[in-house]
Amino acid sequence: MSNYAIDKATIRITDARGKIILVLETDVLSDAHTVPIRITNAANGSYVVQAAQPDRSASTIVVKQ
Repeated sequence: MSNYAIDKATIRITDARGKIILVLETDVLSDAHTVPIRITNAANGSYVVQAAQPDRSASTIVVKQ
């Protein structure tokens, strides 16, 4: 997920059923900003990770094993 403005962003993780697992607000400090996310209590499976700013958003699917 790239091309984000240096600003605040909301990271949302949902499971395959649409249940929200985690929501966090973060400051995007550069184009190469990395946000560590821990979902150790979540079950193994597929999750949608969405990053959103007021004028843009992107999502990807990750698999926890």
